[in-house]
Amino acid sequence: MKGRYGRHARALAVAGLASAVLLPLTVARADSGNTYREYHVVLANGASGEPSVSWNPKAGAAMFGAGTSISRLTWDDATAGSPMANKNVTPLTGKVTTLDTIVTVDQVTSRTFFAELLAAGANITYSDDAGATWKQSSGISPGAVLDHESVGAGPLAPTSVPHPLSNEGVYYCAQNSYNGACGISYDGGTTYGNGVPAYNTPANDASDPNKTFAAEGGACSALHGHLKVGPDGTAYLPIKGCGGQPTSTNLTNTEYAGGVPSMSVSTDNGQTWHVRMNPHGSNTDESDNAVAVGPKNTVYMTWEDGLNISASESAHTTAAKVSISTDKGSTWLNTTNLNPPGVNNVMFPVVTTGDDNRASVAFLGTTGTGDDQQNGFIGAWYLYVSTTYDGGKTWSTVNATPGDPVHRGCIDNQGIAPGSPKNNVCANRNMLDFNDITTDSTGRVLVAYTKTCTGACLAAQDTSNDAVISSDTQDYVVRQSTGLGLYQAHDGQIGNGPATTLPEAPATYGLIAIGASAVAVLGRRRILGRHTAPM
Repeated sequence: MKGRYGRHARALAVAGLASAVLLPLTVARADSGNTYREYHVVLANGASGEPSVSWNPKAGAAMFGAGTSISRLTWDDATAGSPMANKNVTPLTGKVTTLDTIVTVDQVTSRTFFAELLAAGANITYSDDAGATWKQSSGISPGAVLDHESVGAGPLAPTSVPHPLSNEGVYYCAQNSYNGACGISYDGGTTYGNGVPAYNTPANDASDPNKTFAAEGGACSALHGHLKVGPDGTAYLPIKGCGGQPTSTNLTNTEYAGGVPSMSVSTDNGQTWHVRMNPHGSNTDESDNAVAVGPKNTVYMTWEDGLNISASESAHTTAAKVSISTDKGSTWLNTTNLNPPGVNNVMFPVVTTGDDNRASVAFLGTTGTGDDQQNGFIGAWYLYVSTTYDGGKTWSTVNATPGDPVHRGCIDNQGIAPGSPKNNVCANRNMLDFNDITTDSTGRVLVAYTKTCTGACLAAQDTSNDAVISSDTQDYVVRQSTGLGLYQAHDGQIGNGPATTLPEAPATYGLIAIGASAVAVLGRRRILGRHTAPM
């Protein structure tokens, strides 16, 4: 969302989280030094923050959306540099102004959804031919109307009586001030049922042994990420934090802040939702967390982890962390810190899967320390991609944009209410609130992100300028150009064509942990080349 309306201010995180248990030194796979090439996506109606990207299997294309535009992206891997074609496919029914644009593709039917958040409700269109033609949805779910919209699609969960209209369900979720709700469509996203509260009502956390949390439906932040549906029909809505502390200084969530990374889970096609907390992390109330589900229903959840200094000052260091669950979030395994050595703050972690034991997490990272939400923060931010090929036991992290910072200085993704102790809030509101990630049919990883460091910012060598010159807004995607993808069946098929690379930097290995710290990482392999494709 472009303004501060609907954005969360931070308070003290919950203490008493699980302590880390360090495991013996684990060496990351030597063949996982993947490289990536970045491309400038020029959108028809102008650049915007908060891009989303989703792979369309039928079209063999990535659907990329931000602001009021959507593009269909394809690549020519038979030509040196794998040039990208950028086709504007924005529907004529698109709105002039919008917030929190979401693009997602049903991986079974290849139906593309383009959702534009409005002041009340949303404008949703869908396409069965990768944007060549569009149909209009009749509207959203009553009772899910305010902010942080999400659209997710996938198979319906088995029931005693199969639904007569479809085997696929489409969910629409949105924040409603202190909680969030999701409604489901049984007709391919044409119409939606009533929104059902997903958190912060007593039915959402009734079995919690903590009676306070149970009574409050999880005591969750009212900000959630993007819903995903597993192959068995289970729906997962990631939530910034549950089990939080009472607060009255957040703009749209006047009840709870902090807590631990969580998600709300529905196993009955959205009829009921139940909060599942991950005790191996802490919520800084900055980035949304994210989930992805493998073909055998393994869940990967990633989040920005840190402990805030006070109600008026955020954590001075944060980490991109990831956990794995094989029981729909009841328990969590292989919690890992993905930060490479020297990276002290992160933002916007997102995750995608391929095979059940393969996944990638992308995030922005900087060597800068301090409160990155305040003016005066100094640091150059780069895009990192971390990948596992063994179900999260080990991860390798590479810098996907070396020598080409995505952003410099502070990042503003908070919202504050009158009377909040927050002050000196970062003036850089040009990235908004999230990035996105997807996997193509070969297993290549693609990451959508907002680039703000252009022109003089890129040329700057004086890091004292980091906080003041990163003011642009451009839409970009990085695409894996060499290495192992996320589908074993296609190993050896990525990077057979020409690639522009520099020698690998020395590899640095670390630890993995169960709990709240430590990491297995691999030093970066550098790449050259950035491309702009015409519309």
